[in-house]
Amino acid sequence: MFVSMLMGTSLAVSIHYMLASYNLQHQGMLIAQNTVIHDFAPLTIGFVLCTQCGLNLIDFYHPSLHEDPQKVLLENIIPLVAGFNVTALLLYTYVSLGFLTSIYLTFYYYLKADINEYLIRLGDVITLADLLNSLCKTILYATIASFTAGYYYYDVANRILPTRKAVSRIITRGLFWLIIVSVILKLYLS
Repeated sequence: MFVSMLMGTSLAVSIHYMLASYNLQHQGMLIAQNTVIHDFAPLTIGFVLCTQCGLNLIDFYHPSLHEDPQKVLLENIIPLVAGFNVTALLLYTYVSLGFLTSIYLTFYYYLKADINEYLIRLGDVITLADLLNSLCKTILYATIASFTAGYYYYDVANRILPTRKAVSRIITRGLFWLIIVSVILKLYLS
């Protein structure tokens, strides 16, 4: 949550100063909030889950290193996909709350912006469709992270790939696919 609050503060200050040159800084809070809901929260969660899944494989007692591949598939990879989706939804609450709180605090205390209009229009800005779209992206990114990790967990269980390479590939290729899917969604669904 602390990292998302720092990112939210950075985003709020950047947007405020970019819009200030056009005398539109009063719209900065709305733009920052929309950016967080639509893009930052789901992608941040996908990055965290992908990295965490790669780092989990470092554990010497990880089942992928010592068990039969079929057992790894049934007892680790399938529950991983379901567990990541549930975890992503829980993380969405914390990350979004951290982002939105830091944006509010940054605009109110640091930038000394008038936020009364923002609070009045809050219900108009955050719609149910926006939240559902963001939650669907979060679930999609969590699924990508879990499938990437599951693929390499299975390779490690089959002794096709050494653990060190699998950790590196889970992180790099998982993040690569998250970015590609994010760009595709942004280009075709916006």
